[in-house]
Amino acid sequence: MRKNLRLNLMFWLTFLSWYSYAQQDLAGHSAYVDAAFQKQAYEKAESWVATLDTFHATSTNDSLQFARVYSVAGNAMYARQAYQNSIEYFNLGINYCPQSVEQGYNLGAKLLFDRAFAEYELDLIEKSLNTTTAAFELINKAENPDLELKADIYQDLAYGNRVLGFYDRAEFYLDETSALIDQHFPDDLERQIGNRYARLLLSTKRVDAKAVETALAELEAFTQSHQTGKYGQVRLASATSLTGDFYLNNLKTSKDSLRDIAFAKAHLSKAIALSKDEFKSTEVQAKFNLAKANYYLKEYHNAIELYQILLEETQPSDRRRPFFSAGLVLSYSGLGQKQEMVLSFRSVMTDIHEGDEKLEPDFSNMVYSKHPYHADLIMKIAQESKKAFPDEVEVNALAKNATTAALKQFKASYRDTEYSDLLVTYYNKILKALLSDLNDDNDSEKISSILIDIEDIENRLMWSGFVTNSQSASTKFKDSLLRVNRRMLLEADSLKKKGQELEAKRILDIVRLQRKKLPQQEKLLQETINESLNLDGIAQNHTTPFLRYKIIDQDIYVFYLNLGKIGFEKLSGLTLKQLEKHLQATSRPNGSLLNLLDSKLLMPSIFKTEIPEQIIIIPDGILHHLAFESLLYRDSYLVNFTVIGYLPNPLC
Repeated sequence: MRKNLRLNLMFWLTFLSWYSYAQQDLAGHSAYVDAAFQKQAYEKAESWVATLDTFHATSTNDSLQFARVYSVAGNAMYARQAYQNSIEYFNLGINYCPQSVEQGYNLGAKLLFDRAFAEYELDLIEKSLNTTTAAFELINKAENPDLELKADIYQDLAYGNRVLGFYDRAEFYLDETSALIDQHFPDDLERQIGNRYARLLLSTKRVDAKAVETALAELEAFTQSHQTGKYGQVRLASATSLTGDFYLNNLKTSKDSLRDIAFAKAHLSKAIALSKDEFKSTEVQAKFNLAKANYYLKEYHNAIELYQILLEETQPSDRRRPFFSAGLVLSYSGLGQKQEMVLSFRSVMTDIHEGDEKLEPDFSNMVYSKHPYHADLIMKIAQESKKAFPDEVEVNALAKNATTAALKQFKASYRDTEYSDLLVTYYNKILKALLSDLNDDNDSEKISSILIDIEDIENRLMWSGFVTNSQSASTKFKDSLLRVNRRMLLEADSLKKKGQELEAKRILDIVRLQRKKLPQQEKLLQETINESLNLDGIAQNHTTPFLRYKIIDQDIYVFYLNLGKIGFEKLSGLTLKQLEKHLQATSRPNGSLLNLLDSKLLMPSIFKTEIPEQIIIIPDGILHHLAFESLLYRDSYLVNFTVIGYLPNPLC
């Protein structure tokens, strides 16, 4: 018994000795990590972090130690702009951080808050806001919260909600920030100024001129009554510039526009004076906005002078340079100076081009950036150039090549950007111009290449829309299977009330047949979902044709894809008004409109002599409400010949 007792005692002494060594070793390991990051020896630091998994957290203190190390590593990666790596480190820290003790609440909130910043840098705005909200919920559990961190979290919640358009929520968090700062940090001038600056930004988003001016006046009064130093000066300069830009971006009627531009120029001139040489970035932005004001006033020479100064004063790496060159394109177009406009146009493309080789005249070797707004910029100058010189062959060829480049620029960049209505707007503007060009193009190989790009973008954007708006997308998806039945039952009921029993019976027979085909329809939709992003596979192997409808302004286009054949047609002779008339009718119309709908929407030329057994239809806009099954084919309803799978389109 004594022997066993002695063995047990030796075991526990050995264990305690090992545990003590492990604790010291973990602490020492953490110190090495900290020191390496402090010295910016990143590779060494990362190798130390990578070996952390050889240790085991045996206590709350251990877990906190692990979380702190990963917090340091994440912030170091953030400083190196390795945002995805920083998120991975922050996630490891969050996993280790104990969320049941006081220290864990504050540290966990900081890890989440820092991760939100990395997500923001990756344009994951909604995700960033959700992460900041989680940080807010965690820090509110602490009895003794880190008040500086809490104020930062409130401020960031206001920012995220403002960017996503939740203005009332943004104002609520700004009020909470003000209360926290006034109570705990009344002498923290940077926080006081930052909060007032954020209120001005919110007022510009709300398009409230009075509130913008009030916020600017309060910021100016605060900087004048306190010794705010350079920080206060640069914030005031930036706020004054933003106020000028606000008036330019929200020009009202033609009667008010001259007054608003005058307001803008006064604010922008003041911002430039405030900026001086110390705050170059703010000065550059104010000059850029002032150049835009001169352009709006058709003072093209003044605008050109400012744009040229901006190009001389900024580095090639400045992201604003393509916009300065674009300003020259628009200004030279206004003056009718074709050659200068063409040179500036090519400068825009060169500024966006990220390749080492010199850009070819037709932009065929262009290496595109990761910014979708560049696609919109290219599109804008292409359209304006054609408008200024409609009969110039050189300009039209340049604009046509640029339009194709705009689509490729969008394709190269949109996947790395969070799905939004603005992203879809960029795309639709490009598509409208591109389809206009393709109608006049006889190069079938080029058309096919562009249409494949369009299909790829449409598919990926569509599913991004479903993922981003999962709740509404799910509803739309289910609705796509039931819409036809509801629509046709309403038609049948209306016909019964009018005494047209025979026609009502025919409609009900169609509904019954459609319901029998629902299992096939559901299977077809599931197959389509699984294969929707494998465009090459669909184009070459899929026997079910895709018909994708697009309504652009008042025109209706249909894109088709089937067994390697891809193309599009503009449905001439069929207007939106005619479609709306059909859909608003309580029963099916007769005569020419019915024949027009049947012949145009089904495009029998694609199907030649036989309609396929299955068709995938992706409608757009009001076409979501059209029962394609009820269209006529060979003197009978389409439902008698084929199974139609609907994919509702969240892009419309």
